Amino acid sequence: MADLLTADAVREELGGLSDWSGDPTGIGRTVQLGSFPDAIAVVDRVARIDDIVRSAA
Repeated sequence: MADLLTADAVREELGGLSDWSGDPTGIGRTVQLGSFPDAIAVVDRVARIDDIVRSAA
């Protein structure tokens, strides 16, 4: 298992990315989309990626 990044390391790595925040327990990004169907499409894409990542672990 990989070592967790320190809070300073997370802050440094996310510093160049807009709208991202995080700490050693996780990272996140908040976005606003044009419509509810657009938001559902993004959630669906994230869920599919999560399934792929979890099945590879």
